[in-house]
Amino acid sequence: AMRKHFLGLATLLCASGLHGQNVGYVVDNGSSVVHVVDLRTRQVTARIPSGVEPSEMLVLPNNRLAFVSNAGSNDIAVLDLNNNVRLGTIPAGLSPGSLIASADGRFVYVANDGSDNVTIIDAAARRAVATIPVDATPVQVNLSPDGRFLYAVNQDETPGTISVIDTNRRQVVKTITVGLRPSQLAISPKQTVAYVVNSGGASLTLIDLARNDAILTIPVRNGPASVAFSTDGRFVYSVNRDAASVTVIDSEQFHRIVTHIPVGTQPAAMV
Repeated sequence: AMRKHFLGLATLLCASGLHGQNVGYVVDNGSSVVHVVDLRTRQVTARIPSGVEPSEMLVLPNNRLAFVSNAGSNDIAVLDLNNNVRLGTIPAGLSPGSLIASADGRFVYVANDGSDNVTIIDAAARRAVATIPVDATPVQVNLSPDGRFLYAVNQDETPGTISVIDTNRRQVVKTITVGLRPSQLAISPKQTVAYVVNSGGASLTLIDLARNDAILTIPVRNGPASVAFSTDGRFVYSVNRDAASVTVIDSEQFHRIVTHIPVGTQPAAMV
């Protein structure tokens, strides 16, 4: 199964106001560390060991703790950002990747794309409290705006699926069928709908978050990789990697395709 983990240096950069300073964190997949960057002096000021093949990093709302998924060592590193040290690791499933925290920072949810499950971590206790089976190759997790549901994007189901997990009951309560090889579930700024990027199906699936139902398939161009939104959520932008274009969709005009904008040779994301 193709993994969505990034390779090489600079897999992601998180900017925070720690100690009143602008600080960034770069996850280095190749050397198993997180580089701490002072964004004012533009220098690396520390390196925190993480684990084997660190994939993604999540900073909790308190800006003191971070969790890093280590795809190669099948665990989650807990980092103390005040002192730039690793406090320990928490066992996860196989090849953990995508991470998201509850709004209060109490729980962290981890997609294990190698073992087809989701690990729930109690952030304060720094231990796993539940493992929830989902479908094949969950490459992303996301939370509903009210935190009641966790969505796991299962890329290698045919067709793809979204596992809907009740965060209180800690079990899958619904499975939504989407398109081929879904890679992302992005929640609109309107917070009432989400869009699933079907990277193998040249389409987006519109999800009604009130009912957790797929209500529309929106054709785009080949190889959609990600979506972005206008500030008010009216316009949806599908970044089509294989078609070197961005499809502009008007969500207030029956999801009409406004235009396709040619861009570069292999676009991957838009902000």
